[in-house]
Amino acid sequence: MSKQVQNKSAPPYNCLGGEAEEKNDYQSTGEASLSVAVVLGVISFFSLSGARPGIFVAPHLLLKGWPERDIGFALFVGGITTLVCQTPVGQLIDTMENKRIFILTANILIGLTSIVLVYDSSYIVVFISLILQGIGNSMSIPAIYGLTLGLVGHDYMVNQVPINETCNHAGNAFYAIFAGLLAFFTTGEGLFWVCAGMGVIGSFCLLTVPSNKIDHNRARGLMDQDGKTRSAPIPLWDLASDVRLIVLFSSVALFHLGNAAMLPLLSQQLSLQNEKQGIAFAAACIIVAQVSMVVSAASCSTLIPQFGTKKLFVAGFGCIPIRGAIVVFLLRVYPNPYVLLLTQVLDGIAGGIFGVTAVIVAEELTRGSGRFNLVVGFIKTTEALGASFSNLFGEMIAHYADYDTAFLFLCLVGVIPMVLYAKFMPDTSRPSGALDVSQRASQHGGKMDSSGNGIVMTSATNPISSADTLPHTL
Repeated sequence: MSKQVQNKSAPPYNCLGGEAEEKNDYQSTGEASLSVAVVLGVISFFSLSGARPGIFVAPHLLLKGWPERDIGFALFVGGITTLVCQTPVGQLIDTMENKRIFILTANILIGLTSIVLVYDSSYIVVFISLILQGIGNSMSIPAIYGLTLGLVGHDYMVNQVPINETCNHAGNAFYAIFAGLLAFFTTGEGLFWVCAGMGVIGSFCLLTVPSNKIDHNRARGLMDQDGKTRSAPIPLWDLASDVRLIVLFSSVALFHLGNAAMLPLLSQQLSLQNEKQGIAFAAACIIVAQVSMVVSAASCSTLIPQFGTKKLFVAGFGCIPIRGAIVVFLLRVYPNPYVLLLTQVLDGIAGGIFGVTAVIVAEELTRGSGRFNLVVGFIKTTEALGASFSNLFGEMIAHYADYDTAFLFLCLVGVIPMVLYAKFMPDTSRPSGALDVSQRASQHGGKMDSSGNGIVMTSATNPISSADTLPHTL
């Protein structure tokens, strides 16, 4: 029998008062101090990602004289950049102990290029700016959740992830309100300055978290559900052969393929009728969606224990084809912008559910693997893949056919992930659904660090039968 030793992790950190008291130890009680939850929420509120400046780039370029075809290609290039960088960046975040540097870099890249877009809309400058923003987008979310897991631990993720997502969507709504007011009363270019300013504030908030207070092993998912720590991550094939991860990645890609281009196309169509109305409508749509996401994400900490992640995911996926069908109907029968605005509630419900449950499912499937940030990075890769082709196909169909046909295409695509996830994905939030990859890794010779950071894991200490793994592997 292997010798067991206690796991030694970084002391729990109280961001407002140094080290947390023993009663707030994340590993022993699963409770995070209030200050940690608040600081992680503030970082999520201000830090920059795809939504800032995000949706406003398309109407901005349209008003600068860009045709829809070129807008779609530019957004496609930016999205492909994120796609190419996302998974390697996730692996790099797993490897490096300094998680903060990735969030800082993302804020700098997105903030500076946002200002550049105000002054120069030439093709070469726009393409370079969107490529740099794509690189920044690949860093922000995985690093924030690596930081979160390293600070609060596995048990508290189901509570902290909804807080992060709620604050992130609240920040998007805050940004959209400012952008809408600037576009309506002055000029739409001011929204890019607001984006850069939020990145500066987010970076200062991030610096209040000392990097030595983040448990690196915990941040990359090396700790299993029993609090034991492996000395090395599991082989990549163990992840690549898991059917549930394949279903998750495929569903995510198809979800964004059907959803990402809807709002840009709506904004562009209204911009052709009224320039100020188009950008203001985009801002209003984001506000409605983000407020809905705030409510939806905040509800997940209660809904997940009651219903599980699978039912929530399927419900979120189902919002997209319903939204698309309503948009197509309204554009043909009653194209009132205020009525179209209400369809964003469905987008918000879907986005809030997705943002929380995707991270929770990834954490559950990779617990003990040491590959958490890699999997989150690959989830973001599939998001970028779906969103890039959504913008490309949506803009191309709008250019060569019409906007109604583009929306109908997106609506039909949105049905696929709902059926796929409902049919082939078990509910990972149930105890029997979680993948104990640390046990499977023992079959590959994985051993625990014997230097005081865990135990030596062998097949004897963690027996697992082929019946336990066969249903989840190819």
